[in-house]
Amino acid sequence: QPRVIVTSTHGGLGVQDGLRLMKPADRKRVSVVGLDQWSAMADVMRVVAEYGHRSVLYFAGPKEWRDAATRLLSWNKLCAVNSVNSVTVQCETWDSSEAYRRMNHILDNIGRRGGSLPTCMVCANDSQAVGVARALHEHGVRIPQDVSLIGFDDMPAMDNMFPPLTTVRPDFEQLGIAAMKETLFLLGAGEETSFTASQHGVGLIPMQMISRSSLGPVLRR
Repeated sequence: QPRVIVTSTHGGLGVQDGLRLMKPADRKRVSVVGLDQWSAMADVMRVVAEYGHRSVLYFAGPKEWRDAATRLLSWNKLCAVNSVNSVTVQCETWDSSEAYRRMNHILDNIGRRGGSLPTCMVCANDSQAVGVARALHEHGVRIPQDVSLIGFDDMPAMDNMFPPLTTVRPDFEQLGIAAMKETLFLLGAGEETSFTASQHGVGLIPMQMISRSSLGPVLRR
C-alpha cells in the first residue's frame, strides 16, 4: 500500500537510513514530507548573528522527538560554522514549567558563583520561551535590553507576550496539502509534488521567521 510519512529528517533513525531498510519495490510506494527545520534554524542563526550575539543558551526539546533532534542537529552545525558559542539546556518535555525551572537554576547558580548570562536564549518551542521569560523577569533580567529571546512555532498569543516573541511560524496548511498531493500521486490520481527544497530523503515545506521585539542587539560585553 502507498504510504506518506510526515516527519523531520533526523531522530533515532535518519529517514534515508530507514528507507534503505525497505525493499526497492516498497520504497517506490513511500513518500516522506516535513517542515524545513534546517532553513528555519538557518534563519534563526542569521538574525542572532546580525544582532551581534556570539553567546547563546539553546533550550532543546525532548530527545525522542524528531523535530527536536533535527533542530538541535541543525543548530549545532550552524553554531560551528558561524563561531557562535552555544550551550545546550536539554529538556525532557516541551513544557514551560520545565524551562522555567531550568532557567531559574541557571540564574541562581550565576547569582551564587558569579559570571554572566549569554546574550541570547533560543528555545526549541514557544512554551519553553514562556517559561524562560518568566524566570528572567523574576530575576530582574530585561528582554531584550539584557538578553534576547527567540522561540519556535508561533503559538497563539506569542504576539501578545511582553515583549512580543520573535519566533518561527510553521506552515501546517501547506504541509497538509503536500501530504495529500503525495498520497494522490502514489495512488496514480495526481501529479508528483514539486518541493522547493529537500534533504535526507524528505520533501520540505518552508517556514517563516517572525521578527518581534524580544530580539535586540547586544548592549553588553
